[in-house]
Amino acid sequence: MKLTTAQADRACGAVLGSAAGDALGAHYEFGTGEIGPEGPRMLGGGLGSFEPGEWTDDTAMAWCILDTAASGADLRSEEALTQVARRFREWFDSHPPDIGNQTRAVVGEAGPAPTGAAMTATAYDLHVRTGRTAGNGSLMRTGPVALACLDDPAAVAEAARGLSALTHHDDRAQEACVLWSLAVRHAIVDGELDVRVGLEHLSAEAPAFWAARIDEAEASPPGRFRPNGWVVAALQAAWSAIHHTPIPAEAPERHLQDALATAIGIGDDTDTVAAIAGALLGARWGASAVPAEWREVLHGYPGVRGERLVELAHLTATGRLPEQSEDPFSVLDVALLILEAVGDLHARGHQRLRIVPGMSPSGIHWRATVAAVPRTTESRGHSSSQEHARVFRYTSGTELEVAGEPVDAATTPSEVADRILASVSDPGVARDPAYAEWYADLLALVRRHRTVPIAYADYFDDEPGWEIGWCTGRRFPAPPPPPAGG
Repeated sequence: MKLTTAQADRACGAVLGSAAGDALGAHYEFGTGEIGPEGPRMLGGGLGSFEPGEWTDDTAMAWCILDTAASGADLRSEEALTQVARRFREWFDSHPPDIGNQTRAVVGEAGPAPTGAAMTATAYDLHVRTGRTAGNGSLMRTGPVALACLDDPAAVAEAARGLSALTHHDDRAQEACVLWSLAVRHAIVDGELDVRVGLEHLSAEAPAFWAARIDEAEASPPGRFRPNGWVVAALQAAWSAIHHTPIPAEAPERHLQDALATAIGIGDDTDTVAAIAGALLGARWGASAVPAEWREVLHGYPGVRGERLVELAHLTATGRLPEQSEDPFSVLDVALLILEAVGDLHARGHQRLRIVPGMSPSGIHWRATVAAVPRTTESRGHSSSQEHARVFRYTSGTELEVAGEPVDAATTPSEVADRILASVSDPGVARDPAYAEWYADLLALVRRHRTVPIAYADYFDDEPGWEIGWCTGRRFPAPPPPPAGG
């Protein structure tokens, strides 16, 4: 399924929103912290002594599913289930500070390098012995389940059941995962919040059971659903929080933050309820709705930052990384044209023109600003474009347009350079050989890797310099400052 830009943002939001809810709720789990008048904050602590912004077992297990899905594996297949099961075990062997009792029992008993079938059988055996395997531990990790098959609701339902059964055999746990995964899919594809869309994919008495529980969640205040370790109560808590939190008219995307605060305010298993709610809220409002201050600190197992979740989610849902495209002529080609055009302008003598490339807060769009820079006021050498009234700007959100005009495979860097010149104030012909040489070296790396440079992003530490390709770890020194006096 080919996604629009908004749908791709929402697909990334399903994973990022869940991780944000998880990390936000960690401090307050089972009363370990009190919510202040400013609302919940990413303070860390909790049962696992987490760092501020660090996600817990909820997102660690979701990552195991996401990483498998991003590899192109069909989550319904035995091969994929085995891959997920082994990632669960690798995480288990890392001695996580917080892990649910049921998950601990199943993953521990399944042994090293389990197959999907073996772990599923272990979960079944636990159910036979105890009759109590309807915890919320499989529902909490459903954010990524729908991403690989957004065009096939039946496939989403099948994948949700199989992934739940790896650790949670009880029918209610599997049904909850089906409902929530299909609600996430619906929010991504159609931009609507509706947890009832999955009822038709349940069998026997389950649709009536869940319809009554959803009605109850909508008719009751969120605080009623405490405790919420049982999967039914956890789903009701998450949906009640979403349903009862008003959507702000002026900034509807703020609903994500507000509803997560409501979910955490319920109490009890706060990180899990917020992770569940966050998946659906992110699927509705997008990764761009997750506040920058949360994204800056979001991180966790297996030693990655939140932006890596965005990258994998985008890859799973679209088959490509955020800066790549499947089209013959794509936004990546437009970005490369712009970068080449700046080099062309330097060759013409306009060496005062500097480019500042970066990522939008959503992590979806690449942006670039070009301006004539007489001086700089910051050591990184890329802040003074704001001193000018007229600058050239591009965002990949405009797709195949530069300066309001279309571009295609026949457009040359020289033509784009002319558009840039027409967009900036006083470009002038002035030499800055140090910057021109630096930029030529940067451009050589861009050509070699066929990717874009990044000077800034919400998660970004620019101290080591610019990054060549988003989230690649390849660094290039920051640009030299302009000559004194311009």
